Amino acid sequence: MGKLSLASRVTAFIGVTFILCVVSLGFAMQSSIIGHFAEEDAEEYSVMVSAIENAIAIEPMVLTGEHFKARMEGAISGHHGVFFGIFDAKGDVLYMVDGPDLRKIVNSSNPVHSASPDNLYEWSEDDNNYRGVVILSEEAPPGTKIAVASDLEFHLHFIEEFQLHLWQMLAGGCGIILVAAWIA
Repeated sequence: MGKLSLASRVTAFIGVTFILCVVSLGFAMQSSIIGHFAEEDAEEYSVMVSAIENAIAIEPMVLTGEHFKARMEGAISGHHGVFFGIFDAKGDVLYMVDGPDLRKIVNSSNPVHSASPDNLYEWSEDDNNYRGVVILSEEAPPGTKIAVASDLEFHLHFIEEFQLHLWQMLAGGCGIILVAAWIA
């Protein structure tokens, strides 16, 4: 077996380098999209918490009864696939919308003062994926927590489709460039 020619070695080196760069670019793009979704979710959770806090602020010491329930039912509007619950300092439910059991997030994560991509909690329940955060209420009695969450299915479907198309385009581009380099 003979030694590869200089042209073959240069072509192979450029090809491997190019492929490594494209793969790195692909992973960077995926990471950026995933981070973008986390940032959007954190912002949405902040808006939700603000609306819930406004509803609590009407009567901050009244966290039970039909009037409280009516305030909470009207606290969030215009959001789809989102859930929230209010919990006392012991973690007992004061109010919770239908959906995932938000006690799981209250018992599994540390409450924070504001939502950010770094303090979001993800979990699965009944074949669904969720992301959320637990915020310490500033309007209710000390220790009161607000858990907000959203269904991740839209994000996961988008990322799956994006990854498929991204890697197809990158593989096709690599193939075309490598064939062109080999012909040249």
